[in-house]
Amino acid sequence: MILGRVFQPLRRRRRPLLPQTTFLRRHGALANHPSPYTALPAHRGRRSARAVFDETPHEDAVAYANLIDLHLSCGDLPRAEALFRAAPTAARGLRLDTVMLDGYFKAGRVDHARRLFDGMAVKSVGAWTRMVSGYCRAGRVEEARGLFEVMPARDVVSWTAMLQGYARSGMMREAHGLFDAMPARDFVSWTAMLQGYVRSGMLREARELFDQMPERNVVTWTVMVKAYADHGHFQEAVELFDRMPQRNLYSWNIMISGFFRAGNVDEAVRLFERMPDRNAVSWTTMVTGLAQNGRVLMAREFFDRMPENRDAAAWNAMITAYANNGQMNKARRLFDSMPAKDLVSWSAIIHGYAKNKHKGEVMGLFRLMLRSAVSPDRFTLISVLVTSESTVEVGQIHGLAATRGLLSDTSLGNALLIMYSRSGDLHSAWQVFKMLQEKDPITWTLMMRAFANHGRASYALQAFAQMLQHGYKPSSTTFIAGLVDKGRASRAHCRLSVQGGTL
Repeated sequence: MILGRVFQPLRRRRRPLLPQTTFLRRHGALANHPSPYTALPAHRGRRSARAVFDETPHEDAVAYANLIDLHLSCGDLPRAEALFRAAPTAARGLRLDTVMLDGYFKAGRVDHARRLFDGMAVKSVGAWTRMVSGYCRAGRVEEARGLFEVMPARDVVSWTAMLQGYARSGMMREAHGLFDAMPARDFVSWTAMLQGYVRSGMLREARELFDQMPERNVVTWTVMVKAYADHGHFQEAVELFDRMPQRNLYSWNIMISGFFRAGNVDEAVRLFERMPDRNAVSWTTMVTGLAQNGRVLMAREFFDRMPENRDAAAWNAMITAYANNGQMNKARRLFDSMPAKDLVSWSAIIHGYAKNKHKGEVMGLFRLMLRSAVSPDRFTLISVLVTSESTVEVGQIHGLAATRGLLSDTSLGNALLIMYSRSGDLHSAWQVFKMLQEKDPITWTLMMRAFANHGRASYALQAFAQMLQHGYKPSSTTFIAGLVDKGRASRAHCRLSVQGGTL
């Protein structure tokens, strides 16, 4: 009865199920699977998998484990739980328990996993390790260490799981102590330690460990090369790259990107031409790097050389490059010819027109965007705001931001403050100011200038005093400039000295 409730939605079929062997044979499963139980994972659709499951003996742990895992992989934790609870005693055991443990951790249900673990009749080293690893992934490293300490037996996988937990959390002192205490280390242990040092910016320690590693592969070499490149140690990155016994596409792309970040465009081009193979990332890195370094013509040459099915990032890089150089006709032609436009594409072309003061194009494209399947983000709305000339337009964008849940963004709030102040709508500006949960010094200064520029010096002074109470130390020139225009600078100094404020 319970199974019937669990799988009731799966039983609404238009035709009766085929017999088990006929079903498997028709789907080509029996040729590769010695039993119907192992055929279940091959049928990743829950309906076909359930068809096999319905005609197998339900005492089989493998069949239950496979179907539970299928529900978990589809994100259906409630059904997986119900099937787990409905499993007969003969099917229960370590295999089923560990599948459910993994499911709980993947769903973020750490406490559920702990209750299941505590109730397990048999706990293998693998089950203990799953618990340690799960707690670490959830950020509960101290609890993971507590479990690790009471493990009845540990293997190298257990030690490495705890080590990875420390390394991912940036607790490198603890990771180092654990690494030194390990009775045996494998390649994964060494790599976890190396990645931990790199993630924490400890390049000297990372290099020392790298030099001590008993074995290295292309991954560890690339980790070290990327670390040097990311932190601006480009000479060391080149030296290691040249020494690499073998390179993959990722390592080549890392170096090319590093050359571009260092402004060494010619070396990036030479390295690209030396590549034995290239992928979409390689080409996109070239187009983006050239565009960002001002080599727009060369970027277009590489863009035109790209194989078919160009990455959206390459299109967006070219559109942005043309827009930044004021070449909006070329940017628009590229945009219009894009096979699929994403949020970055729309934002890039709208920002380009806004930057080049083409209000009509901005509003026209924005209306097209709203009719498309792409939803604007805060960057798009800011670009549209700066070209708005009336309170009505600003209010419409304000309303759109509210419906999209974007009003908590400080930069968008600041843009709204500027536009409302420019149009003289102090009431709306004040409402935006009050709704902003995170205010930066720019927010406070904009509000004060809005009050001061519209003859509300007393309100500006009150806002200034509140800003001081919140711990911000604004520049005096910004505030006073707004009051000087109204001939109130001396009065501002006097009022602030009485209130204990300092400019």
